[in-house]
Amino acid sequence: MPKLEYSPVALEKIGAIYRYITEDLHNQSGAINTVLSIREKIDNLKTMPELGISLSSLCDKLPDHYYDARVLFCGKYIAFYKYDGETVKILQIYHTKEDYINHLLDM
Repeated sequence: MPKLEYSPVALEKIGAIYRYITEDLHNQSGAINTVLSIREKIDNLKTMPELGISLSSLCDKLPDHYYDARVLFCGKYIAFYKYDGETVKILQIYHTKEDYINHLLDM
């Protein structure tokens, strides 16, 4: 079974999602449920690491560090990750309403 790692940026994003829902929307239980849902979907990658679709099938002008990256849809969120045969590394997480393609191209 592959090892699962989160980049510091992805971990910070999960924290930001939690804080936003808790503090701005005043919904701590919603924040907990949202974060748990994202984490549960990502945990599926431990047994099905190629579950997500290839990022290059969505966008052909990617920075080198996103070459071979994959996309996993987690409800209203999208997790970008790489799988090297041993480790699934979660690179970044975005809300579907964010302009994530431009963010990726700027990195």
